Amino acid sequence: MSLRSIWIGLAIVALSAVTLREISVLPDGALHLYVLDIGQGSANFLVTPSGHTIIVDTGPDASVLEEIGKHLSLFSRQIDLLILSHPDLDHIGGAVELLKRYNVGHVLLNGAVRKTAAYKAVLAEITKHSVPVMLPDPGKDIDIGDGVLLDIVWPRGAAYKDSLDSNNEGVTVRVLCGDDAALLPADIEEQTERAILRSGADVRSGILVAPHHGSKTSSSTGFLLAVDPFVVAISAGKGNSFGHPHAVTLRRYDTLRIAHHLTAEEGTLQWTMCAI
Repeated sequence: MSLRSIWIGLAIVALSAVTLREISVLPDGALHLYVLDIGQGSANFLVTPSGHTIIVDTGPDASVLEEIGKHLSLFSRQIDLLILSHPDLDHIGGAVELLKRYNVGHVLLNGAVRKTAAYKAVLAEITKHSVPVMLPDPGKDIDIGDGVLLDIVWPRGAAYKDSLDSNNEGVTVRVLCGDDAALLPADIEEQTERAILRSGADVRSGILVAPHHGSKTSSSTGFLLAVDPFVVAISAGKGNSFGHPHAVTLRRYDTLRIAHHLTAEEGTLQWTMCAI
């Protein structure tokens, strides 16, 4: 076999692999939720039935780009909505590089005032690219337009605070598609879980991304009973210094017979919702 034939054969194999890969990420009429494996932090990626893309938090660093890229076309540079739940580094660390690499349609911020260098850099990048900014309004769902609704559960008003602890100001979003729902509650803790229940908000969801990475200060029994999930996804780094997820919280999931999966053990977690 000639060298030219070998090169042609390799090119055909490579082209076939790219083609199959591109086919695998085409919109398929279902909503896909990916709880990304980005170490100690939180980053969630949603692809809607018609191919709209939503990111909820970006993890601690630019590794989120590689994880997102696994589920997008090689030729796509569009993110329709970026939600940054609160300004903690483990939720916004990859946002600057994301804004540089992708055309982001809108950004939703919780409204908190934070003077850290990391958050200032994110705001500067948003301004540089003239990305429209939205603030959370529990009175208005965000209609993605293809059967997917984002119900903003919390905060009840934009969190205009300069607080060192912004966990309880985090945007909590309930993703609705057909009869399916997923709840992404950022780093809220028990006091906010109770406040959400007092508000009367509907939080029932089959999939729950563990509040605050499975911390012992979150996932209270009353909140879990109200959400009534069949599965909890825990985003946490292997051997992290925070002890996430906490053994007490894991026992609570077990007691309530809620299956739970951990990115540190299984990598990126994914579910298909409202499939045709």
